[in-house]
Amino acid sequence: EALGNTTRMDKLAGILTGDPVRDYTNISFLIDTLEAINSTRSPDEVLALTLDRMIAITRAERGILFLKLADGKLHPRLGRDKGGKTLSEISPSTYSQTFPDQVFRSGRSACHIEGEEGRELLEKGSSVENLQLRTMVGVPLRARDHILGVIYTDSHLANKEFAESHLTFFEAVASQLALAVEHTRQLAEARKGNA
Repeated sequence: EALGNTTRMDKLAGILTGDPVRDYTNISFLIDTLEAINSTRSPDEVLALTLDRMIAITRAERGILFLKLADGKLHPRLGRDKGGKTLSEISPSTYSQTFPDQVFRSGRSACHIEGEEGRELLEKGSSVENLQLRTMVGVPLRARDHILGVIYTDSHLANKEFAESHLTFFEAVASQLALAVEHTRQLAEARKGNA
């Protein structure tokens, strides 16, 4: 039982920080996400809402949700900007391909903030310099024992207020979102089978 409590505390470490303002924001975001996932909203609305909130918390300029398709590769499913608008173009030349791909392959969350020592960056590709990205955050969408995709945010500004503990929080949100994505896929497959 003590081990169970330790694991539970580790999961809460990124959600409850001791900072009342941040704790309120984290709990509100988590509740909003759970309510959206369990509501009658369409899957696209849930994805957009979650991506918008992650953009706001990381103070990013945009976010992209990547999903693994049948070819085993990541493909952009939805892109949003900080104003809550859907990105009209999500081509490989407009985002770092290396960063989300490495998060996906490693199965580990990562962040890069330019000028911050000790920040984890799996490998910075040339697109990061070409696009002049200063902050990038990537979190795998993990459902049970497999990874469905990656939530990625980036910015041309270095967000020095972003902390490693945010990654733990985003992992909790991403796991709930991954279950919703997986459930939606299973429903679609079941409908195909019944047609």
